[in-house]
Amino acid sequence: MKKVTILVFNNFTHDNRVLREGLSLKNAGYEVQVVALHEGDLPKREIKEGLQIHRLSLLSRKLPKSIFFQIFKWMELFLLIAKHYRKTDFFHVCDVLPLPMAVWTKRLFNRSIKIVYDAHELEFQKNTSSKRYGQLIAWLEAKHLRAADAMITVTDLIAELYKEHYNIKKPNVIHNFPYKQTLGHQDKFRQKFEIRPDQKILLYQGVIAPNRGCEQLVEAFKDMPDQFVLVLLGYGSLWNSIKAMSSDMNNVFMHEAVGRKELLKHTASADYGIYSIINTNQSHDYALGNKIFEYIMAGLPIISTNLKGPKSFLKEAFTVFIDAINKDNLENAIEHFNSLDQSTLSKDIKDFAETANWDREQQKLLNIYENA
Repeated sequence: MKKVTILVFNNFTHDNRVLREGLSLKNAGYEVQVVALHEGDLPKREIKEGLQIHRLSLLSRKLPKSIFFQIFKWMELFLLIAKHYRKTDFFHVCDVLPLPMAVWTKRLFNRSIKIVYDAHELEFQKNTSSKRYGQLIAWLEAKHLRAADAMITVTDLIAELYKEHYNIKKPNVIHNFPYKQTLGHQDKFRQKFEIRPDQKILLYQGVIAPNRGCEQLVEAFKDMPDQFVLVLLGYGSLWNSIKAMSSDMNNVFMHEAVGRKELLKHTASADYGIYSIINTNQSHDYALGNKIFEYIMAGLPIISTNLKGPKSFLKEAFTVFIDAINKDNLENAIEHFNSLDQSTLSKDIKDFAETANWDREQQKLLNIYENA
């Protein structure tokens, strides 16, 4: 049985894409382990839906977050990976930061390892905490990308940009589609927050962080009519500030992130889905967030900021694109959906979900491993 070691640079608590990939490989007969970073009171070892999860503790974790000290953290993590995971058959590398570790483990300790590089966004143009840090990530990718035996990314537009930027073969595209599910409208949010039956729920789900449009959504809802409420479902660095910002509002509710098996039941408890990413860089412009596919699978019409990624993928039959997140644009979008024949609208979304699901998409991943 061939062994796949998935490397992620997070604590692996809400990474549904990686979880789906790992489960697909496991079900296809591979031995799969996910290597992540330990944090807080999370278990260092656990079994998650049949997958082995190993979270590594770093002695250097408490060092400052400057680039200088990050080098020590990366070196410690590289040594741990090289020591404990060099006997793997595959490294499945999620995003740039673990890529050099996989490449140098292969070069120094086990030349037979195959590396699959899975870029979850446009890494060389991603939004980072500083310009210098972004330059470092781009440099690391440029130096190590060609050492991968196969490359995956998340949209056709991003794959084309990688092809042009690095003059390489177009990467394989594996979308972040959810598993196919058939479920009607749910009522998780109305029950939890006592939302009235006559009120329509606009849902933002995912990471609550800068440049995601969360602050702008709350600002817009300060003036929205009483018939509309906003639910933010997720986690992230802006959770506390958004909670404080909306503390005196009775039409904005915050719901902590839920597990993969419960997520779509919550998504289907809304009436509209919002994709509110702010276009601050090329990576944001070309991205297709997981929430888009989850909204579709749950049967929600979508309001999206006017970005190249969503416009290349979503159909206008069930999407309204807006130039800015404000009260008027949100109201106009909802008014447009209300003007449509509702049975036709539901059918258009359902038909699209028949093709945009992981049950079909996973075969691309398995083909990559079979041919590596």
